[in-house]
Amino acid sequence: MAATGAGFTEATIEVMKTTTFAATPTPVARPLGAGGNKLDGIVMSAKTGARARVGVAYAARFQAYIDDLEKNYGARVLFMGGIRPGRCAPESEHPCGKALDVCQMRRGVVDPRCNLPGRVVLGQIAAAHGLFEGGRWCHSDYGHAQIDVTAPACGDSPIYIVRQMKPRDIGAAARTGSASGPVLSAAGY
Repeated sequence: MAATGAGFTEATIEVMKTTTFAATPTPVARPLGAGGNKLDGIVMSAKTGARARVGVAYAARFQAYIDDLEKNYGARVLFMGGIRPGRCAPESEHPCGKALDVCQMRRGVVDPRCNLPGRVVLGQIAAAHGLFEGGRWCHSDYGHAQIDVTAPACGDSPIYIVRQMKPRDIGAAARTGSASGPVLSAAGY
């Protein structure tokens, strides 16, 4: 048997030619760059591998949010949307990497297979990570999380909606009101 330039014999080369190698995919908890570091700006589901790209400066917050949803609230993030083409504007924080849509099928509607918590709980989870959850807006964008508050949450507006009161209730409201006067919500609480 003759040896090749690499030091293999002809028999070894024949075995290598006839052997089929099947690579078994191994789940990776986080995408890694060439240096073994986390890829900048990538948020990834540890359960499903779903990924989205966000701004490098905000990736850690979004990643902690996704991890919390999956580990502590039973969510299963099947898909996400991050950076999109366009100009950064208060109407859309996606082009500047400051927003992430989690399991959103369209504005305010999420895929039920993702098992996301309700709007109030999701808003609390987002706030714990320094994010604002779009489900808090009056024109709900449930499933959307972003860095900045570009519009007040429904009910947080400086313009208060006062419910219609019967004349006998006005005195009671004035007596229990704050220094700036009674503040009543549209929901009556």
